[in-house]
Amino acid sequence: MGKVVQIVVGVGVSLALLGTLGVGIASLITLLNVQNVQNDQFADPSGITLPTTKAVIPVAKPIQDNDPRFGSYKGMSDLLKSWMNTSINPCDDFYSFTCGAAKPDQGISFDVAANDIAETLIGELNKPVNFFDNEPLPVRQMKWFYDACFTGATDDDMAARSAGIFNDLRSANPGVGFPALYPDQTKAASAEQLAAFLGYAVSSSGTSSLVKLVVDADWKDSHDERGGYVLYTDHPVTMFGAPFYSKVYDTYNVISSIVDTFKAGARLLGIEKIDEQQMLKDGTDLAQLDYDLAMKYSTDGETRRQVESMYNPRTVEGLQTMAPFINWKTFLNKALTPISTTVDGSFRVIAKELNKLSLLSTDILSGAISSRTLNNYLYYHVLTANYLPAPDAVRSKSAHLEGFRLPKHSLHSKRQQNSIDQQIVSGRAEITDRMRFCEQQVSGSHTWANTRLFVDTMYPTPAGRQQLEDQADSFLRSLVAAFRAQIDLLDWMTPATKKGSYQKIDNIVLNIAFPNWVLDDDELSSYYKKVDTKQTDSYLVQLDKMTAFGVYEWLFKIVDGEAADRKDFFGSTTVADATYKNIANSISVPLGILRAPFFDPNNPAALNYGALGFITSHELTLGFDDGGAQWEGTGLLYGWTDANSTKAFNRMAQCVVNQYGEFCPLGSGQPCVDGRQTKTENVADNGGIQTAYKAFKSFEALHGPDPLLPGDSSVFNADQLFFLGFAQVMCQYPPSTGAMLAQILAAPFSPPEYGILGALQNFPSFQKAFNCPVGSTYAPVQHCNVWTSEATSGAPLNDKGEPVVPDNEVHIAPVERISPQDMDKYSAYQTVLDIYKSSANMSENPCEDFYHYSCGNFQGPRQTTNDMAQAVTALIYEQMIDPDYQPTIKASTALTKLQTLYNSCKAEAAESTIAKTDYLQPKVLKFRQYLNQDIPLIGGAGKVALTSENYGNVLGYLSFQLGIDTLVSPGVDTNWVDPQAAQPGTTNGYQLFVDQPTTYNARAFYENENWEKQKPGYKMTVKRVVEAYAKQDKTASLTADYDGMIDAALELEKTIAITYSGTDQERRAYQRQWNPMLLDAFPATVDWTKYWSFAPKEATDWIKTKTIVMNEKDKTPALFTFLVGKKDDATLVNYLFIRLIMENSGLIPCANGECASMMKAVARKRAHSKKSRIPGRRHLLFPSFASLNDDDADGLECADEIAVMADAQGRVYIDARFPTDKDKKMIRETMKGVMINIVDAMKGMIHQ
Repeated sequence: MGKVVQIVVGVGVSLALLGTLGVGIASLITLLNVQNVQNDQFADPSGITLPTTKAVIPVAKPIQDNDPRFGSYKGMSDLLKSWMNTSINPCDDFYSFTCGAAKPDQGISFDVAANDIAETLIGELNKPVNFFDNEPLPVRQMKWFYDACFTGATDDDMAARSAGIFNDLRSANPGVGFPALYPDQTKAASAEQLAAFLGYAVSSSGTSSLVKLVVDADWKDSHDERGGYVLYTDHPVTMFGAPFYSKVYDTYNVISSIVDTFKAGARLLGIEKIDEQQMLKDGTDLAQLDYDLAMKYSTDGETRRQVESMYNPRTVEGLQTMAPFINWKTFLNKALTPISTTVDGSFRVIAKELNKLSLLSTDILSGAISSRTLNNYLYYHVLTANYLPAPDAVRSKSAHLEGFRLPKHSLHSKRQQNSIDQQIVSGRAEITDRMRFCEQQVSGSHTWANTRLFVDTMYPTPAGRQQLEDQADSFLRSLVAAFRAQIDLLDWMTPATKKGSYQKIDNIVLNIAFPNWVLDDDELSSYYKKVDTKQTDSYLVQLDKMTAFGVYEWLFKIVDGEAADRKDFFGSTTVADATYKNIANSISVPLGILRAPFFDPNNPAALNYGALGFITSHELTLGFDDGGAQWEGTGLLYGWTDANSTKAFNRMAQCVVNQYGEFCPLGSGQPCVDGRQTKTENVADNGGIQTAYKAFKSFEALHGPDPLLPGDSSVFNADQLFFLGFAQVMCQYPPSTGAMLAQILAAPFSPPEYGILGALQNFPSFQKAFNCPVGSTYAPVQHCNVWTSEATSGAPLNDKGEPVVPDNEVHIAPVERISPQDMDKYSAYQTVLDIYKSSANMSENPCEDFYHYSCGNFQGPRQTTNDMAQAVTALIYEQMIDPDYQPTIKASTALTKLQTLYNSCKAEAAESTIAKTDYLQPKVLKFRQYLNQDIPLIGGAGKVALTSENYGNVLGYLSFQLGIDTLVSPGVDTNWVDPQAAQPGTTNGYQLFVDQPTTYNARAFYENENWEKQKPGYKMTVKRVVEAYAKQDKTASLTADYDGMIDAALELEKTIAITYSGTDQERRAYQRQWNPMLLDAFPATVDWTKYWSFAPKEATDWIKTKTIVMNEKDKTPALFTFLVGKKDDATLVNYLFIRLIMENSGLIPCANGECASMMKAVARKRAHSKKSRIPGRRHLLFPSFASLNDDDADGLECADEIAVMADAQGRVYIDARFPTDKDKKMIRETMKGVMINIVDAMKGMIHQ
C-alpha cells in the first residue's frame, strides 16, 4: 500500500488553480514543498508516492508568529507573492514564474530601495531648521541648501544662471567663437585660445569636452607617500557612444536633437534671428563630428580592457610635442585654478589614449576637423551641461534617444545612475516632485553630510550600527571564503595563477555600510571646510558654491600628498548597490543596500545569499576576470595570470558569449543580445551565483536550516528560496520595445530576464532545486561551466592553503618596483620591457633554444642600433628647431656654424641647386690637374705614365681634400708605445699613421665566392654613375670599351683588397703593425712630401722631424712595387677616377628623375656605410627619417648630416638629452659605475 502525497496549498490559493495550471501532479510537486512526508533536503524525485513507514521524517515548518523574525519573514513572503505568477512552470520560464505578476507601478527592487531611501531623507530634511541646531555645520548647511532649493529658484532663475555661465565663458575666451549662434564668429581658435577655453570650462564647472580629464589613483603607484593620485587625460566626451553609432545610428533624430539644442540656446541668450539652413548644416556637421569622436578618435571598449595600454605617463612637454593642438601648460593651469596649482613642463600626466590624442591633434591642426564645427562642439557641451529650458514637445521628440545618450561627465555627484528604463515607483503622496528634486540636489552636492544624516536616521545608536556592521562583515567574508573555495576547484587555472588569486583574495578590503569618519563631527567639518554657504544665501548662490567645492574636491587629491585610500567607498553610501574597484581591490557595500529585499539579518539566509550574496559575488568575480586579473592584491596594475590560465578563461568566456548571443528578446529579424558587449557582466553573473550558492550552503551547514516563510510561501524550501531571492531583486515590469532595444544595443549587461536565464541554465543546482527535466528551457542538455570545473588533485599547498609554486632557486628577494612618479626611470624601464616583450617567444624552452626564446617574435628592426641612432637624430633635430634653444646657439660660435650648415642643408633639400650649379666638375678638374694625365675611361687618348709626383699629388688631394682614401690611408691615433708622452721630444702621446688601402667595400666583399655574386651588381652601379657623369661633362666621351675598362678597374680593386691588405686575423696582431720610420724610408713610388703637402700644417710639421708608423710595412711597399711592375697606369687612373665620382655621385646633375634618385641613393648608401675619417657616419644602413616625421624628413636628414661637425652636434644632443647639471652628473656617475663594474669583472676573470 502506498500513501498518496498531499500537496499543501495555503489559504488564498483557489482549488480552481489546479485546472488553470494545465500541469500534472508531478509537475506541481517540483514547485511545492512536501511538508507532511519528508524533510525538504530529501524530496522524492518522483513526487508521487512514498512507501508507508512507521517512522515519518519530521518536516520543516513555517516560522511561528511569535518569532522575533516573523515580521521580516512575512514582509518577504508578501513581496514574493506580489510579483509571482505560479501558473507558469519555473523550468520553462523561471523569470516569469518569479516576476510575471508585475504591475506598472511596481519598480525593480533597486529603484524601490532608492525611492525609499530618498523618502526617508526627505522626511528628515522636511523637519524644521531648529531640529538641526545640534548637528555639525555641514549637516546644517545641507539643510539650508535643501530649504533654499525647495523655496527658491524658478525656471527663469535657472535659465538666467545658465545664460550667465555661458556668457562668462564667452567673455573669458573671446578667441573661441560659437558660429552656430553668432555667425560672425568664424575665426579658428589658436592652440593657446583653445587650451584656455577647455581649462576654463573645467575649472568653472567641471565640464570636460575635447579632452576628458580624470582624477584617479595612480594605477601603478597608488601607495606612494608623495601622493597616490594623478591626473589622466582621456578620449573626447561625446553625446553617444560607439555601440549606438555602430548599431542603431539614428542620423535624422540626432541632427534634429542638436538643432533643437542650438535653438534652445538661442532662446536662452535672447538671439532672435537665426539662419535655419545654416543651423541645420551646423547640426549635421556636429553630428558627424560626434560620430567621428566616438568611432575614430576613441578606442573601443574591448581594447580598453587591456588597461596597460592606457597607462602612458607623459610630462606636459611630452604631451605638447605629441599633441600640439592645444597649449597643454595653459590648459592644465587653467583647469587646476581651483586648487591654486601651477604646472610646468615637467608636470606628470597619464594619457589613456595616446595614439588617438595624437591623431586628434593632427586632424585639428591640418583642418581635417573644421574649426567651425569644433567650436560648435565645445559650446554645445557647455549648453547641455547646464539647465536649458526647452518646450515639452522638443523633449518628447528626442526622448527615444535618451536611453542611448552617454551620461554627462560629473565630477562630484555620488548618485547612482538610473537604469535605461527606470520604472515609475509609487511613493508617498505627500512627497512632491520638488522635494524629490531637492533631495537629489543635496545628495549629489553634500554627499557625506547626507550620509551622516541617513546613518543617524537609520541607526541612531552605536550599538545598532556595530551590530549591523558585524553581521554584514560576517556575511561578506563568507562570500570571499566561498569564492576562494571556488578557485580551489578550478582545473583550468594553473598553480601559479591560483597563488596570485589567493594573494588577491587575502588582500581584499571590505567597505561596509559607511565610512566611520562621517560620524566624527570634527572630521566631517574638516572635509567641508572650504564650503562657506550661509543660511541667508539664495539657492543659486549655494548651488554655485557647491559646484565650485565639487570641482575643488575632485582635483585636490592630486596635490594633497597622500597615498590612495583603499577604504574609499567611491560614491555615496545611500545608494542601493555594491561596487568592486580594481584600483583598491575593494568591495563597497553601502548602507543603502543593507536592507530588504537585499539583506536583512532577520530574513532567511537563503534570500540574503540569493540577493545581496549574488550582487556582491558578482562584483567580487569582476576582480578576477580578464580585466581584474591585470590588477594585484593592493590595487596596482600588475597582472598575475599566466598564458595558459588566460587562454582557459577566454575559452570559458567565449562559451558564455555564444550562449547569450542566441537570446533574442525582440524576436526574429531584430537585434539579439550582444554576447561580446555583455560578456563581462554575464560571466560575473554566472560566477556570482556560483559563489553565493556555495556560501549559502556553507552557512546552512554551519547554522542549520531556517524556518520556512509563513503562509502560501511555506511551500518553498531553502534552495528554492535562494533562487527566488536571486531573481526577485531583478524583477521589473516588462519594458517597452524601445527601451528593450536601447538596452540590447547600448547596455553592458543583458536584460534581466535573459541574465537570469543564462546564469541558471549554467547552474545545475537550479535544476535540482526545482526538479527540472533535462532538456527544459532552464535545464538544457549542454551548458557552459563558468567559474567551476571538476575537482582535481591540484598542486601541493603550503600552510596558508596556497599552491606551492617553485621560486627562484637562488631565493633572491623581490625587486622593488619602479615608481611611475620617477618619470625618466619608469619610461626607460617601460621601453626596455616593451622591446623584450615584443621580441620574446616565451613558449620556447630557454634551455633548449634561448635564441628563439628571446627573439622568436621579433618582427623586424624596431629598436635596433639603427633605430636608436634615428632616435638620437630626432632629438638633435627637435633641439635644433626649438625656439627656447636658439639663444644657446647664438651664444656659441661653434653652434652658430653648425646651424648655418643645418640651414644650408635644409635649403638644398627644399630646392636643389645641383642641376644649376656644377659642384662636381671643379673637383674633377683639380683631380686632372694633380694627376697631369688623361683619363682613358672618359676619352683620354694620351699615354698614361704616372710619376712619383703624380702619385703624391693625386693621392694627397683625394685623401686630405676630399676625404677619399685609396691606395693608402692616413690617420692619427694614440702612440701605442708611449701614450702618456714619457719621451716628449719624440711624441705628444699621439702618432701619425699610414695604413693599408681603403677600398670602396670591405675586404670580405672581394673574397672569391662572394665577389662572384656581388660583382655584377657593383659593376652595374659603377657603370650607371660613369654614364651619368659622361652625359653632363661635355668634354667627356666614353670609349667603345668603357665596359672593359670598368671591369679591369674593379678587378684591380679586388687585387688591392685581397693581396695587399691584411686579413682580420692578421690585423689583430698589433705589434706587427708598429713600424715607425722617417718619411724617406717610405716607398719611392710616391713623392711623400707632395702627398703630405695637402694635409693640415700640423701634419707637415710632424713629418719633418718625427717618425710615421706604417701599419703594413710589407704589404704597402709591395703594393707600389706591384703597380709599377704591372705597367698599367691607365687602369689605375681609371680606378682612382671611379672612386672620385662614386664618392660624389650625389653631385652629378641628371637629366631625369630616375637618374637623380639613383645618384642620390648611391651617395646616401655610401655615406652611411663607409669607414671615413670624417666623423658622423654612424648608420650601417641608411635610415628612413620620413617614418619619424613625415612633415620634415629633410630636417631630420640634415640633423644627421651635420655630424661632420661631430663635437658641435654632440653638444646639441647633450643639451637635449641632459639639459641640467644634475642630469649630466647622473649619466656620468651611472656609466662610471657600469664601466668600473665591467673592469672589475674582467679583473676577476683574469685572477681566476
